[in-house]
Amino acid sequence: KCPETARKLTYLNLNETAIEELPQSICELSGLVALNLKNCKLLVNLPENMYLLKSLLIVDISGCSSISRIPGFSRNIRYLYLNGTAIEELASSIGDLRELIYLDLSGCSSITEFPKVSRNIRELYLDGTAIFPLQLNVCVNFMNCTCETANNLRFFQAASICITKLPSPIGNLKGLACLEVGNCKYLKGIECLVDLQLPKRCVDLDCLRKLNLDGCHLSEVPDSVGCLSSLEVLDLSGNDFSTIPITINKLFELQYLGLWNCMRLQSLPELPPRLSKLDADNCERLHYLESSSSTVVEGNIFEFIFTNCMRLLETNQILAYSLLKFELYTERLYHQVPAGTSSFCLPGSVTPEWFSHQSWGSTVTFQLSSHWANSEFFGFSLCTIIAFCSVGHSLQVKCTYHFRNKHGDSHDLYCYLHGWYDERRMDSEHIFIGFDPCLVANEQDMFNEYSEVSVEFQLEDMSGNLLPLDLCQVVECGVRLLHVNDEDVIYRFNVTMPGYSHFFLSSGSRWIGSNVPSQESKVPRHGMG
Repeated sequence: KCPETARKLTYLNLNETAIEELPQSICELSGLVALNLKNCKLLVNLPENMYLLKSLLIVDISGCSSISRIPGFSRNIRYLYLNGTAIEELASSIGDLRELIYLDLSGCSSITEFPKVSRNIRELYLDGTAIFPLQLNVCVNFMNCTCETANNLRFFQAASICITKLPSPIGNLKGLACLEVGNCKYLKGIECLVDLQLPKRCVDLDCLRKLNLDGCHLSEVPDSVGCLSSLEVLDLSGNDFSTIPITINKLFELQYLGLWNCMRLQSLPELPPRLSKLDADNCERLHYLESSSSTVVEGNIFEFIFTNCMRLLETNQILAYSLLKFELYTERLYHQVPAGTSSFCLPGSVTPEWFSHQSWGSTVTFQLSSHWANSEFFGFSLCTIIAFCSVGHSLQVKCTYHFRNKHGDSHDLYCYLHGWYDERRMDSEHIFIGFDPCLVANEQDMFNEYSEVSVEFQLEDMSGNLLPLDLCQVVECGVRLLHVNDEDVIYRFNVTMPGYSHFFLSSGSRWIGSNVPSQESKVPRHGMG
């Protein structure tokens, strides 16, 4: 008989133990709320009387690879973690679990049928199952729902399953915030997603914010993607399209765009104004970035990565676009926007002549004019050319300012140009260009006393460890102080709405070419190793 004190037990944690079975007497734990059996590899099944545990809300048997079936549960159950088990099917009674809001079946490779779940489900994970076809109509109330009776599903993950198309009922999921169907290699189209938007009167409610379609071999991106106006994250990596529709610039909330390994991508349209992270690694045919006088820009921190895009010719255009975003961003710093650096990276072996102070090697030293850190100063633009001789490592560039005055006093500041966390093969020289608002120098009068600065560039992994020279090395670097009334402007812009601007290149500007500072003005260039 279960002791009275045990009846008050609310949490039972047996994860990663060698338990082989649970006793039938577990049903006497009337106060049990959470049961954790995660990674109990020897556990074969659960007692059939689990439904008697009326207080039980959470069951985690994820990683219990010997469990092939599950019993019925109380209708009060809310969270079921069944991922990584050998379950072959779910009992039809799972549809009666009206309080169930979370169901994880990811990695259950024997599951072949879509589970009939309650209309109250909020998070559903089916990636790595053998479900085919994907039939959302078996899920109660997925069909014909309106805004007033919208389904509660927020997160739907069905990556790496053998579907050829997304079923049209998915367009009825008005509250869907995250849809992940990455690595569905037979997926043909996503037209049904156009109906995922909420009516205007519900615009502040939940709607699709993340769409992951990486590795789906899509041959085109429909124009309707521009209708997903609430998207913040869009991952289109590993697909087969050659262009992206211009409508993507209507995604005013989009912050991340993933395009790595889009081998056939040839051009990019005007970018969404609020975009802060673009990763286009290994887009080997990409050569053109669209822009015009009507391009809308918002100032924010950003990272644009074009590593291994060997045909990309629009360095000047990217530099102009990036500099405008940075200047608009620094204006927002006075309105409590968090400070941070911005950067972009692309193939290149020549420091743009626009950088007024240049040097071979990893350090550039130059004199500062009196009162250089005045009210018109809005930061430093930084440039480094990196030679790579390695396969794979994370990367960031540490930029250290060594300020000195005429009395020999010194002060150091540093910032980071962020690269990437993953491993990627780099076979050629790449150029990093960054923008640092350097607010400390602008806010403290003592920096006007410094007459010289050396800027040192060091290559680190994302854990802060210096990378050895036989992996990668800084071969050139450059710096430019940025002032509002700089005569050598590289763009002009007109404010068109609060927080946004249009930009176009200044017709008289030249930054890339043979007219770089003479080699006599640079430190001798060193080889690798």
